[in-house]
Amino acid sequence: MASKRGPHVMSFNGLHARLRSGKTNVNLKTMLVSHAFVDLWRKIEDDHSFDKHLFGRLHESEQDFMRYCLSKCQIKSREFDSAYNEQLDGLVKRLKMLQGAESIGDDNPDINNYVQYWGIQNNLYLTNDTTGEYYYFISCVENPSAYAIQFTMMPVKNLTGYTAASGMPTMPVTAYPPQLQINNSAFGDIVGLDVATYPSSQQTSIYAVNSNKTPQIDPVSAVVVGLNCLYNPLASNAQALHTFTSSGVGYDGLITTSQAAGITYTPCQGTNNEIVVSFYDQNFQPLQIVDGNVCIRLLFTQKNDISILQFAYIFYYIAIYLSIDDIHHYS
Repeated sequence: MASKRGPHVMSFNGLHARLRSGKTNVNLKTMLVSHAFVDLWRKIEDDHSFDKHLFGRLHESEQDFMRYCLSKCQIKSREFDSAYNEQLDGLVKRLKMLQGAESIGDDNPDINNYVQYWGIQNNLYLTNDTTGEYYYFISCVENPSAYAIQFTMMPVKNLTGYTAASGMPTMPVTAYPPQLQINNSAFGDIVGLDVATYPSSQQTSIYAVNSNKTPQIDPVSAVVVGLNCLYNPLASNAQALHTFTSSGVGYDGLITTSQAAGITYTPCQGTNNEIVVSFYDQNFQPLQIVDGNVCIRLLFTQKNDISILQFAYIFYYIAIYLSIDDIHHYS
């Protein structure tokens, strides 16, 4: 399939999308895309319609690539523009919620996505000539081993195989990385940086900085411990064994929790050849243990009730030692 409008055309070879010049037939940008991308493009171009469900299935890089290609092919879709802008506006609104906050809390925005959005809005990015992916000069990630947030600033310069965004300021003769100004102590608490400018003076090479104090980035308000061979009729998740929180424990602190009194549960019917202990957040989303420094002790006992009905009981004592930053959502 190939589009035939505008100075550029889009064609697909299976899932290989190609943006080509309408005159020279030279590939300008290519990208391996999903079936949802192909289906949505056909709806927009051929049927003049839009499917928000298909849009929601696109990866962020696919959304950016489609927006770029629609513009180059001069194909208009108000529904696509609305969905695309709505998603970006959502990032802005969620970041504004941080103003004056002391921690991120459960509504944890992706700060790195907002930094990229800000770069797009101000034409401060490069585009890969082959894949169409954007290159940003500043990014941030969690650094679990250092219990910190790490910001990385890249020198602002042209790169081979990349094209500067339309409207991007003229590149300086000497390439300097951006400077990050933390001018709000509340936001500084979130990312773990004191009020200052990073780097304090202009550099000519890649600059990276880790939090210089404990960041408040934990979105998990409660941890649910699950056991695969358990049947708990009192919980919405029948395998829920125990729940604990990180209340009163600072970032990089040690959590110790136990259910010393013991509670009786009816185990699952049948035979189990393994025991699987799982960790979930307060919404029963799986959690990943980043640091393996975890100690779990389970005590099982079985007894018969003197009543007519016979039940098998599990008595457990569970001691869990976790560093609060060791618990994160799967990406």
